[in-house]
Order: sequence, then structure tokens, then C-alpha cells
Amino acid sequence: MIRYGWTKVTLLYDTNLNLKLLQPILQHTAAASSGFIINLKQLKPEEDEDYRGVLKEIVANEGENIVLSCDLEILFTVLNQAQQIGIVTGKQNWILTNLDAHTADLSPFKYDYTNFTLFRLIDPGNPFVYRILGEIVEEEIRMGRSLDFVDFSGGLKLDAALIYDGVHLLAAALGQLSNVQELQLQSLSCEDSSTQFWKHGSSIVNYMRATILPGITGPIRFDSYGQRTDFQLEVLQLLEEHGVVKVGNWVEGDGFNITGYHLESKPEPSTINPMFNKSLTVTTIFNDPYTMLKEDTKLLVGNERYEGFIPDMVHILSTILQFNYTLRIVEDGQYGSYDANTGRWNGMIGEVLTGEADMVVADLSITTSRAAAVEFSMPWMNLGISIIYQKPKKAAPSLLSFMLPFSDGVWIAMLAAFILVAFLTFFIGRFSPNEWFNPNFCILEPKEVETQWTFCNSVWHTVGALMQQGTEFCPVALSTRFLVGVFYFFTLIIVSSYTANLAASLTAEMLERPIENAEDLAKQTEIKYGVVYCGSTCNFFKTSTFNTYSTMWKFMSDNKDEVMVGSNKEGVEKVEAGGYAFMMEDAGIQYIVERRCSLAQIGGNLDTKGYGIATRPGSGFKDLLDSAILKMQENGDFHKLKNKWWKQKRGGGQCLQSASASVTKLDLANLGGIFLVTLLGCGLAGLVCILELIWGCYQDSQEFGTPWGFEIKQRIEFAYRCSSFGRKGRMASMRYKNESRMTSEGLSESSIDEPPKTGGVKRRNSYHIHYPGW
Repeated sequence: MIRYGWTKVTLLYDTNLNLKLLQPILQHTAAASSGFIINLKQLKPEEDEDYRGVLKEIVANEGENIVLSCDLEILFTVLNQAQQIGIVTGKQNWILTNLDAHTADLSPFKYDYTNFTLFRLIDPGNPFVYRILGEIVEEEIRMGRSLDFVDFSGGLKLDAALIYDGVHLLAAALGQLSNVQELQLQSLSCEDSSTQFWKHGSSIVNYMRATILPGITGPIRFDSYGQRTDFQLEVLQLLEEHGVVKVGNWVEGDGFNITGYHLESKPEPSTINPMFNKSLTVTTIFNDPYTMLKEDTKLLVGNERYEGFIPDMVHILSTILQFNYTLRIVEDGQYGSYDANTGRWNGMIGEVLTGEADMVVADLSITTSRAAAVEFSMPWMNLGISIIYQKPKKAAPSLLSFMLPFSDGVWIAMLAAFILVAFLTFFIGRFSPNEWFNPNFCILEPKEVETQWTFCNSVWHTVGALMQQGTEFCPVALSTRFLVGVFYFFTLIIVSSYTANLAASLTAEMLERPIENAEDLAKQTEIKYGVVYCGSTCNFFKTSTFNTYSTMWKFMSDNKDEVMVGSNKEGVEKVEAGGYAFMMEDAGIQYIVERRCSLAQIGGNLDTKGYGIATRPGSGFKDLLDSAILKMQENGDFHKLKNKWWKQKRGGGQCLQSASASVTKLDLANLGGIFLVTLLGCGLAGLVCILELIWGCYQDSQEFGTPWGFEIKQRIEFAYRCSSFGRKGRMASMRYKNESRMTSEGLSESSIDEPPKTGGVKRRNSYHIHYPGW
């Protein structure tokens, strides 16, 4: 609109979403001069998709500049009705904002000399898009599926293209992450309101942000906020002779670049793959296990002289892209850095820029300065700085190792459960009428009864249950049996869990781990640590603003002579000597720990970077290499090569990492259920005891003709009238007919309440013993 110099415009939209797409226009015009006029109309059909009423209002307002934002399904209908009422003529200018508008049939309108401006995200003239589209069409035809999502004039429809690019981006991120760490699946519920999340999720998001892929919708790049960047739209116009044609580009940040009308022809086969049947020179550098001289008794020449990850990778690339190649080793032995004095690049980067080599395939890091000089493919390996240190040693056994199966919280909870059950057994045993019995069965009418649940017996019985040994006495009443039964179940679970976890903890290898990550390393001073002086890792710590890394850099710079080394080999040897940790790229660490069994990688990566293939700017190789790398990732070629050269060849597999048993202490989260069952059992046992007391008092009330409340009071005093927890505490007096009570040992006559007299019950002259429940 700015380029065309419009001062009056009609905005047409159908849904709120399409109105939102027009919001930047409204914001711009609000900030513009007051002379800018906007006529905003919503496409509301009167009946059967009839939009003529709204369109006639445009005619009445003499609208000539129209911006149409609507769904593709109604686009043709709206334009057809607009043509019928006379606003698709040479006087009108239309801008169609739908990025799939070029897929609609616009041929009926190309003879009206109306200026239609459209936009397209997919460039069908791009060799990469052309090839991918051909593969998709062939696959769908072979599978017998519909091709509704394909527009043969402009490629895929936008939604299908974005889904295609999105899935490939996710696949590439998963492949890169799987090369660094093992992915573990986790079941998550979308309906769960908890804060559960997949532990690999943030890593996958970071890899997706850092990954650069060729896509059907253009190069896929994201900024740090996850927003798509560096994309462009093709500007299209509807012409009478050729229909919809490209007339320019709109680039993010640069705006319009109108190049004028030119016909786009489909690329010739020779331009689709400029590497086809070419003989290319590939420069690389010696570095185990990427490129090495082959060990053979025969005299080898040409590419046969070399072996390793890089030669195998180049061979697969040549098979996919169908080119011939010659491997050469860089003459000066450098990766490539810029010399400000000479204004030239050395190393492999310099050889590519001077034309001595066509591409660099090596463990070459993608950096900002290098990317400004050459074109890099998408990363074929992602890695980062990590720590190599001596493998953790076996720790000395602890005298209290028998307590390892349970956490401190479980031990405390077990003690609390033991005390609770012991006291509850004691009180219920004295409270329940069914636990009092005749101590001498030779006397039919005893003067005294007793209970077996003294405090000592209650505690001892609980100990016997916990140790699964039992005691010589058992509960009689239902309440005490229920309580003891629940505690038996509690003991069964606890002892089983303890035995299983104790066996595992005693056989597991307990390791001493002085450091587990960079934070541990920065907090201590006993273990020295360093990097290769003036290398890329050194520069990472030097320029880092993260507190932990800044602290580590201060330590290393203050002790430069002691901790800095001249090469990775020197650093690894210093680690083997002891008392020293070395930081280098994790791919090199993984190669070393497979061959030096006393060393191990500590913690995760401190940063993220990638290795890419460098080519001359304008060579046209980048998109093809990106596509081939993506195909190798999908086929698992990189994973196979890494296993081959890291774990199998050249001494790999000497240090097979046996999975050391690690035992986790059982916490309350694991055993909380059994404690809950025990508490519920204690509560239910108390409830049953109360019911037994009420029923027993009711029977006494009926037999002796006394009030129910009086019997309950007497029974409670009968249970807890004791001077100690010895024999006197477990003996209680029996009731007599002659309106008085015999007393138990140590109790006075006056301390027994006289029951109130009630009628209706005839008493015998002899004494009477009542055994509730017998």
C-alpha cells in the first residue's frame, strides 16, 4: 500500500482471524496523516454465500483500492460476485492476502485488466522445492492417495508445506539430540494439571532453534525467541497472457524488491543438481577418528589411503548427490582463521576460497567469522564443551549401610507407627470387655479377673510382630485382633521392602563422585582444571558472562602456567596423572573414554555448536548438501558411522560401560500407602473397641438392672483403676449381689460407687460373675 501510494483503501475480511491479520494496516494508518481513509467491511453473506450486499457498498463509496483477507474456500465466490457488480475492472486494484490465493482459479478475471497483487511463500522454481515436490507426488501416486494438497502450478499448499517443514525440523532435532544423549520415552497426559514435563523437551526446543534447514517454504531459521526469521514472499500479479506470474520479492527487514515481469520456467535437469557427475576436491585434516591414515601392508594411493568418519561420510554424500571426489589433506594443517595482516584466510577455509578445493568436510566448527567468508551446510554433528576426569572410584562401605534401604523419613515414620500401635494395643486391651478373663479356670466364680495387655506385654507383642517372631499370647477381642492384623500387614510390606532394597544396596557399587558438573568444579579448589590455551574452548570461558564460567575463567587465568595445556593430548595425560580435570569437546571425550578406561565424561555439555560442510559462496552446493545431510540423518547413517569409529574401530569398545547398580532409598512417597492403611486400621480398631464396650455395658445393664450410663462409667473405671503397670494393674474386682463390690488388690471399699437400685431384677444370694461375650 505504501509503495502504490494509496490514501484511500477498503479492507474486506470474513472472520475475526483474518481481521487480526489486517491489524498492522490499521495501526499504521492510525499513526499516519489524517488524510488516510479506511473503509472496513466484513463479508457477511445474506443467503447462500451471497456477498453482493457488502460489495455494493464498495461501489457506492467508489472504492478503487481493495485489500481482501478471506479464506481460500470463498475467495473465488467473492471475486466472481465482485466481477458481476462491476468492481473487477481496470479501475480497481486488489491485494489478496491469502498465501494460497495463487492456487485458486483466477483465469476468469485476467481479461478484466484489473491489477491483482498476490503473495506466495513457496518458490516452485527452487531446485530443492522442485525435487522434493516431485518425490512427494511420486510417493502419493505410488500409494494411491489423493493429491488435493498439491498445486501443480505453485507447489504444495501452504499448510501442507509448513507441516512438511515442521516435521523434518523436529526429526532433525531428534536425530541431533540422540547423537548426544539417549532419549528415554515418558508417558505424559495432556489432561493432567500437574507440572510434569518430558526431560528432553527443552533440549529438543533448543536444537530446533539452533538448526538451519532447507525447506519447501524457504530456509528454516529461528531467532532466540523461536520466531521464524530470514524468510521472503514472492510478489505475484495476474496477467492476461500468462496468468499469475512473479514480479518481485518481499524480504523480511528489506521490504519490496520489484524486479518486473519475467516468465519462470521449470529448471532443467542440469541445473537441478550442479554437482551431478562432477569431479570435486574435498579438503580435510588429520584428527582421530574423523580422518586417519589407513593401516595396511599394501601401498595405497588416492582415496584408499584414508579412513575414518569423514571418508565414509563423503562416500555416502557422493552416492546421494552423484558426484566424484578426491580427498586431500590441508597443507598447512590448520582449520582456518583470518589473518588481519595479510587479509587472507589460512587452512581449509583458505583452500576453498582460493579454489584449491571445492568443499571442506572435516570437524570444522561453524562460527560467525567463518560463516561470513564461506557458505556452511546445516550442522551434521552437534556437540559442546564437556569435562573429562578420572572415573569415580568405589567408596568404602559404611558401618550404617544397613540403614540405606530406607530414607530418614521412613525410619522416623516406622518408629512413630511402632509406638502408636504399642500404646493403642495397651489401651484397647484394657478398654475392651472381651480381653478380661478368669485367671484360674478351676474356680467357676472367681473374685478377680485379669487382662494380658500390660504395657510391657503390649510393647513386646508389637516387637514380636515387627520381627515376625510372634509371642506366647494372642488377642481375643475383635478390636485387638483387627489392630494386630493390620500391623501384621504393615510388617509384611515393610520387611519385604527392606529385604529387597537391602540386598540391592549391599551388592550395588557405591562410588565416590567428587564432582558431577561444572558448578561442583567451580566451588572447590582441591581439583585443578583447565583448557587448551588460546583455543576455542578457552575463548568460550573468556567471553562467557555466566557466573559459574566467569569464576572458572578467573581461576584458570590466575593459574595459567599450572592449569593451561598446549593440546588435548597433553590435557588428557594430565587428567590420568590425577588431581586435574580437563575441558574439551564432548565428541573427543567420548572417543577417549572408549579407549582409556580410567577416564570418564563428567556432567553434560556447557555449550552447543555444530560441524558443517564449507563451500565457496555462490557455488550452489549448499541446498543440495543440506538435503543430503537431512537424508543421512533420516536413514541413521550418522549414528552408524559414530558407532563404527567411536566404539568399534581402532581400539573402541575396550571400556564397555557396565551399568553400575544404583539404589535409591525408599521414601515416604513409596511407602506412604502402608502407613495410611495402618492409621486407618488403628482408627477402625478403636471404633470396634468402643462398640464392644457399649454392647458389654448394655448386657450388664440388662442383667443387673442398672442404668446404661452407670455401667459405662463403671467399666471405664474398672479398666483403668490401676496403681502401676504390674500385676495389680491387670487384676480387677468382680461384682457381687449384696449391693457391694469386692475390691481388687490395693483398692479400698469406699472407692467403688454403689449402683443405683432399679426394679424388675431379682438378685441371687450368691455372687455372680459376668463374662461379656462368653
